[in-house]
Amino acid sequence: MKRKVIFILFPIILFSKSLGIEAGVCKYSIKRNFFDVLYEKNTPIKNFPTYTTLAIGGWENKYGSDFIALGEGVTIGNKFLIKMDISLCYITNTTKHLSTHFEFKDRIRFGYKLNKIYSFFIGWIHFSNGGIKEPNTGENFIIMCLMRNF
Repeated sequence: MKRKVIFILFPIILFSKSLGIEAGVCKYSIKRNFFDVLYEKNTPIKNFPTYTTLAIGGWENKYGSDFIALGEGVTIGNKFLIKMDISLCYITNTTKHLSTHFEFKDRIRFGYKLNKIYSFFIGWIHFSNGGIKEPNTGENFIIMCLMRNF
């Protein structure tokens, strides 16, 4: 299994513009820690600063799940940044908060470009199936992210 994951991720890393690590936390009645590896590639549409994103990660505890998400986003700013994206997502475990394996992953991050190579962000992630099937209270995570630009 590990060889398959490395085989799939290696080409993605070669073509990505940015590689990031996100970590966060959610606390309803049970604390859940969140972690993912994030790849981004600029895909501007008529000089509009959009990007394609791929994230692989998960969260822990009895309501935990692993996920893979692919989506599109937009970047606003140069030194101070706002990044917003929406992804289609597959989660491995349904929970009382997420009733389907296919979900939407919405993310907004506020960041600062430390130099030409690194950027730091804080933000929020929301997983939801958009009301396709109940229950659908969703999962929300407050995150920190460190991105390395290539």
